[in-house]
Amino acid sequence: MELSIRLKTVAEAVTKGNRVADVGTDHGYVPIYLVKNNLSPAGIAMDVNKGPLEKAQYPTHYSTVLKCAQEKLGGKIATRLGNGLAPLEPGETDTVIIAGMGGDLICKILKAKPEFLIEGKEFILQPQSEWFKIRRLLKEYHYQIEKEWFL
Repeated sequence: MELSIRLKTVAEAVTKGNRVADVGTDHGYVPIYLVKNNLSPAGIAMDVNKGPLEKAQYPTHYSTVLKCAQEKLGGKIATRLGNGLAPLEPGETDTVIIAGMGGDLICKILKAKPEFLIEGKEFILQPQSEWFKIRRLLKEYHYQIEKEWFL
């Protein structure tokens, strides 16, 4: 599976061996890539819309989307329908990915379930705008940005 430069950068930022939860996963590319390449033992692909999750599980005309079962990853990648972090409990993941959204929306998602911020998860955050709002929120919760890329 070939990822775009943006998604590959997101995937490569995950600490090897961490379980991942991908918020707003769309077609599930990042969790599939991570598990398929033995970079993550398990992934949870979450989206607020039913359509993208169905495509991640059962692609029809989307030939680039790999069905989890076809990749023999069905037992390692779960799909969940829900808004933001709502379908996830903190102990289920080590790394939370929120990519391809505006900074304001990313902040709202994190503030809606602050236990993830309090618990000290690894976050891979890729805002399309308003990155300064994410910096402010991370500072408020005493996080430190370890690596940063601009694409």
